[in-house]
Amino acid sequence: MMKLILTVMVLTVFAGVNAQQIVKLTGKKQVLNVKDLTANADGSISYTLNGKRWTAPEFSYDYARVPKPAAISAADKFLKNGNFVKAEKMYQIEYRNYKNLGWGIYCLIGRARALDKLGKLNEALKELELIMSDTSPDANLKNDITVAKLFYVDLLIKAKKYKSAAIQAESLLASGDNNIVFFSFERKGDIALLQNDKKKAVRNYLQACYLVLEHKRRPELLYKVTILLKEMKDNRWKQFAAILKKQYPNSQYAKKI
Repeated sequence: MMKLILTVMVLTVFAGVNAQQIVKLTGKKQVLNVKDLTANADGSISYTLNGKRWTAPEFSYDYARVPKPAAISAADKFLKNGNFVKAEKMYQIEYRNYKNLGWGIYCLIGRARALDKLGKLNEALKELELIMSDTSPDANLKNDITVAKLFYVDLLIKAKKYKSAAIQAESLLASGDNNIVFFSFERKGDIALLQNDKKKAVRNYLQACYLVLEHKRRPELLYKVTILLKEMKDNRWKQFAAILKKQYPNSQYAKKI
């Protein structure tokens, strides 16, 4: 029987689309380019604009952002190098420091990644759950939120919470991004296979393949479909084996058939 190996999502390093210090005040269309932007303990932010120091109370601004802090880059390095204990602690500290300055979600993802590596799966899930309902109008956070949702699905599967994982994967189908749509159907197929529903797995894998014709994992899914159909003694496996060999003749999967 084919052994299922999930393709783990890698934490995307978000460098920041806007390298300036910016503030979006509630009710104002214009985004302010400011200097010396800092977050205060009471939830307010302070900044310098036109040579004058201003403070915006909590809830009076939609969002604020600073360039990526060096401390967060250092946490990324610890995570990449396998020092998960240090990375987890640093992300936790920097979350408190920068949650109101555009880097809160990024730090939550990083900490969840480190917790997962440390075998603290439930704690990692709790970190990501803090992100699922985020409605920030900061367009720069969309990438971070997407990364969090994809990682959340993978961790739910790892925790064998298949029903919740399937619901989260289904919610991603509304995305206009082909890569995310492919991921969603692939994961729905993975979940079905883990529940020993081969027919459902095949349907989802094929939806991924035929809705997204250009994807690096498409040959892998065509291979999975071929093997599953063969295991079910469904002669259609020959059809998909032929497609795989014709479209991806040099792939490792075509050579396995």
